[in-house]
Amino acid sequence: MHPNFELYKTILLSTYKLSDKDLSDRLIEWKNKFRGSSDNDMDFLWSIFQQVENAILHTYKDSALLYQHLKDLYLTMWKFLIDEKRNATHMQKLINYCDLKKADSADYKTLAQCIATHCCSVCEEMDGLAIPVDQALSEQPLPNSACTRELGCICTYAIIAERDLEGNLLLK
Repeated sequence: MHPNFELYKTILLSTYKLSDKDLSDRLIEWKNKFRGSSDNDMDFLWSIFQQVENAILHTYKDSALLYQHLKDLYLTMWKFLIDEKRNATHMQKLINYCDLKKADSADYKTLAQCIATHCCSVCEEMDGLAIPVDQALSEQPLPNSACTRELGCICTYAIIAERDLEGNLLLK
């Protein structure tokens, strides 16, 4: 069994209210179906993450709750890939997307400021760049496709509320 298997199994059981028996039964079915695969256990956990994602998508109608729960799951999946020494750029993109969608649903105008320190020299050129959230959603500059970091871009956004000269929020 993989060293991180129990850690992520525990996270799935405690955070997503899965039963130990159900997970164990599913693992037995999985092993019978995919015999001979060396990454069998971790691939199984990844499939469970995807099932949890599907359940979240069908459970939450409120967009703020939906994107918060998805972001929490994607952060766990991102960490899982990092622990496996795999590229996690696609998960970073989903995490960023959730942040942008939550900001886009606000009643006030927001900017997405690129936080690109400690990634790579290409990304650091974007650090501090602030663009409207709707533009960030349509263009999705992060994660940076030109990033040179071996395990993928880790750049993210800081969401900033736009204010007038007196400090009042600018409503949409």
